[in-house]
Amino acid sequence: FLRRYQAGRFGLPLRIDNLRADRIDEDMLDLLKTIGVDHVCIGVESGNPGVFDAVHKGEFLEEIIAAARLIKGKGLRLYTCFIIGLPEATAAAERDSIRLARALKPDWIYWNMFQPQKATSARTWFEDHGRVFGEEDKTSFMGLSLAAAEAPCETPEFPAEERVRLHLAATLATDRAL
Repeated sequence: FLRRYQAGRFGLPLRIDNLRADRIDEDMLDLLKTIGVDHVCIGVESGNPGVFDAVHKGEFLEEIIAAARLIKGKGLRLYTCFIIGLPEATAAAERDSIRLARALKPDWIYWNMFQPQKATSARTWFEDHGRVFGEEDKTSFMGLSLAAAEAPCETPEFPAEERVRLHLAATLATDRAL
């Protein structure tokens, strides 16, 4: 796709969001720079190994760390996406995500609040281990007002109020999503 995009000379900017870290290599990043891409966003999801494994992402945290270093080493801006409140998450696990976010030093961080969608294994997990509130999608975009998003789910180990608190704490601790 990237080679065809480059050959087509479309004259349109290309954004790369939520790229799998295990697919990133030097050749891809060189091509992205040639095309004019200025940042690459990778989906980290969680910095806690247990939570990361529980979501069956198909990557390893080591691959994400290596990809982040490679992106920054190529002079591209690094954007990351983290999700507060995934299955198996606790407040302590979310603090691991904050530590990883700080260590990666991305140029931008999207701190999302997890929403268990119908007919997914994550939804089933929350129905078995906690509660889901309502069916409407809720935004987890905080914006400049720092208005906290509502938590769409909870578990006894990680109640809704604590999820909201950690979402705000992550944003403030990394100072990259404002």
